[in-house]
Amino acid sequence: MSESSTSSAHVPSASAAIMPDAARRGPDHELSQPLIRTKLHRPPLPSDYVRRDRLLDQMDKAMAAPLTLVSAGAGTGKSVMVAAWLEDRGHPCTWLSLDGVDGDLRRFLRYLVAGMESLHPGSLQDTAALLDAPELPPVAVIAAHFTNELDRSTTPQVLVLDDYHLLDPKSSVHELIRGYLKHPPQSWHLILVSRKDPPLALGSLRGAGKINEIRQQDLPFSIAETAGLLSGSVPSGLGEKQIEAIQLRVEGWAAGLRLVGLACRQAPDIDRFIAQLGGNLPDTTAYLMDEVLTTLPAAFSGYLIKTAVLDRFCPALLDAIHPDAEPATTEMDGTRFVELLNHSNLFVVPLDANCEWFRYHHVFQQLLLDQLKQVCSPNEIHALHSNASTWFEQQGCIDEAIKHAVAADDQAAAADIIERHRNEPLSTDRWWVLQDWLDMLGTGVKQMRPALLMSHGWLAFFRLQLDVLSLIVQQFDSLADPGEEPIWRAERNFFAAVLAYWAGNGAECQRCCEAALAASPTGSRMVVGQARIYRALAQHMNGDTQLALRLLESDIKGAEKNSALFVSRLIVAIAFIHLLDGDLEQAYDDACQLGAYAVRADLPYARFWAEILSGISSFYAARFDRAKEHFAFCTENPYGFETRAAADAFVGLALCEQFTGNPQQAAATLQEAAAIIGEFQDAESLGVIESGRARLQLLQGDAKTALRWARIASIEPYAPGMFMWLEVPEITQRRMLIAAGTTAEREKSLDDLVEIRSQLRACNTVNHLIQVAVLQSLALKRLGRSTEAQSTLLECLALAQPGEWIQPFVEAGEPLLGELATSAEAGHSRDFIRCVLTAYDSCATTSKHNKGTSAPHIPDHVGLTDLTNRELDILELLAQRLQNKQIGARLNISTHTVKDHLKHVYQKLEVSNRRDAIAKAMRVGLLKDSRPNT
Repeated sequence: MSESSTSSAHVPSASAAIMPDAARRGPDHELSQPLIRTKLHRPPLPSDYVRRDRLLDQMDKAMAAPLTLVSAGAGTGKSVMVAAWLEDRGHPCTWLSLDGVDGDLRRFLRYLVAGMESLHPGSLQDTAALLDAPELPPVAVIAAHFTNELDRSTTPQVLVLDDYHLLDPKSSVHELIRGYLKHPPQSWHLILVSRKDPPLALGSLRGAGKINEIRQQDLPFSIAETAGLLSGSVPSGLGEKQIEAIQLRVEGWAAGLRLVGLACRQAPDIDRFIAQLGGNLPDTTAYLMDEVLTTLPAAFSGYLIKTAVLDRFCPALLDAIHPDAEPATTEMDGTRFVELLNHSNLFVVPLDANCEWFRYHHVFQQLLLDQLKQVCSPNEIHALHSNASTWFEQQGCIDEAIKHAVAADDQAAAADIIERHRNEPLSTDRWWVLQDWLDMLGTGVKQMRPALLMSHGWLAFFRLQLDVLSLIVQQFDSLADPGEEPIWRAERNFFAAVLAYWAGNGAECQRCCEAALAASPTGSRMVVGQARIYRALAQHMNGDTQLALRLLESDIKGAEKNSALFVSRLIVAIAFIHLLDGDLEQAYDDACQLGAYAVRADLPYARFWAEILSGISSFYAARFDRAKEHFAFCTENPYGFETRAAADAFVGLALCEQFTGNPQQAAATLQEAAAIIGEFQDAESLGVIESGRARLQLLQGDAKTALRWARIASIEPYAPGMFMWLEVPEITQRRMLIAAGTTAEREKSLDDLVEIRSQLRACNTVNHLIQVAVLQSLALKRLGRSTEAQSTLLECLALAQPGEWIQPFVEAGEPLLGELATSAEAGHSRDFIRCVLTAYDSCATTSKHNKGTSAPHIPDHVGLTDLTNRELDILELLAQRLQNKQIGARLNISTHTVKDHLKHVYQKLEVSNRRDAIAKAMRVGLLKDSRPNT
């Protein structure tokens, strides 16, 4: 299959497990996207604050409802009023000042978690865990977790979302808030501060009594409040008529009154100044702004106007946007400006306790921007943005650096910034950060720059969008001048390797990986690491399994100390290869090693993969109780990793419940799975659940319903996409048709299985070869071709016995029991078949139509062939009086695996402890009696 024809629909999202882990260290960890923590500070009250008891009382009444909406125009004192109420009443509060970019749900939640963590550590632990997912769960799921965690608090709390109007109307944040308000937590009160009504179905909220509203008509200053605000503006004070005149013209508008106060300080004739305030508010505002600026020193006002390009600022940033201003030779620098700004009380809001960062009131900043456009040319304004961009990049604030470069109308500079820093989010598995950066650019520049094209390639790689990745490779190859940077060629070759692997072309994948490694410059950890992993997978596909494992183990030993994410991916790759190769015991040990490593390194995502790999390995070994525990770990939080993997865990859990005698719970598990997976609107994963449901129905005797699904489903065989999955619809469909279909359907299924088996052999995928061979034998048996069935079964036993693949035979059930007994009587895989038949009998119910059917009896005796090589090794070490931990160290397996082997040794020897096991082994000749003769 060609690269371009590979469809992403066929690709298992498990492959993401061999990609870097998401940065999972909490909301403000150094590997996470840096948070602007000043957004989490409640704004301090201005020095001229006037207490407004009527509004404070109105806010008190608001606490009876779960939501208060403070909706009014700019400069009406909304935020100050809410901040004053919180300070006066002493309510514990989480405050978040929003920006337009906070409409991204992941970004919004990270700020929300960070703000609440500072007030109540661990209060949003479950919500924070959801942010670890490569793709966020459905908003309804997040809202449920968020609301449930907040409901644990019994102390009245307040959450304030300021400047809510800045969020895009289509933002998922609105859906989150709607979900929160459906069943709001009793102890929390939400306050939205906005210039316009949010899209929250306010009518329904009013009808349900869930909202209290403070609006434009509530906020204007009264005569008395106006007098209090302006009392310090004029040394001699203002008369009653003057205040009434101001009130008439400014209409109690808070920002306008403060501008009046600033202008009055220097006005030579107060009455004349007030008389000129006539006209509508926009005209009044422009006039007041002119008056304020003309009263300021020229150096200060000129500096002030240029700072309007900054949404937040500190002295060092102010110096950076004025690079020609030398403190020793000019009247103004950043430090001096901030001092004068605070002294002048010019609508400045401190953003931190140290008074290092500030911002302007939004109204004032907009007025300054209007002035800036009048006094500076576009090129001069662009220069200010360019200087700000340079400074922010130097400080590591890449988002703001790109934003200012774009504002400077310099797409090339913005692209340069992304290219310089693109490896940082990639290497820490924050690929969505790179997506945000690229979204700031225009389409043209992204298509013509190789580094940006390769950046889009990484995004497609992380999402396993192979159709997109194929187009990107083709587009790179078509560039007239792709450039001379070796890293671009290395990345292109790696992407081609990925396409080749999922097309089932191991040789081409390995060749492209080698080319990528050869072209990679020193220090290119991302592409080098991923190319090594895919090279190993390709080597296994090509039959060089031991070489692949040796290279991966060498990479683990040589990994740097700060490469925990990469090491976890290497262990996952080793586990995949062992599972694909049919080595269940080693795959389980790998998964246990991964789980322990993930716990030590705090890698929840890797822990999920450890559990699902442990579950799959245990399932095929017919260790259903153990598998059930591992699958249950995954299904308890199905949102922490890929939806396809979650679907597999649900099906695995349901099948384990069926095999351990709880068919009702098995059906309920898949019903729950359909509801949860359905929330993601992921057709592939929903198809996996439906396939698993049909499989369960067949086991429970409802062949008619299972057959109906199989006849409707249209699933073309595609072996590379089967990968390591437990539930494979291509196989399950043929299982249904063989079990309950017509002769023609069985013959067609047999033909399909021959094709699937051929593809699996080409991919060296032993795990599914075993299952397909079992079904082939079953199909031949049902078609009356007994000799061929027995021959195929012997091939299957040869594949299954080394790795002790018991479950596929157990699920096949009664139709193959006789064939297995015949093989055992002929001396083929006698001990392994006994294990299969024992497992069959131990299942409380394998299928409804098999109920009451016992497996044929094979005469039991203890001999060398009854114990596996590993069990004999353990028995010998047991005789040396080694403890489980010491035995595990000798054999390089986990203590848990040692215990499992001992359990089987005891069962086979029909003993219950170590001493009796050693004694009986000596009696029957399994161990030499090393005791001294007496």
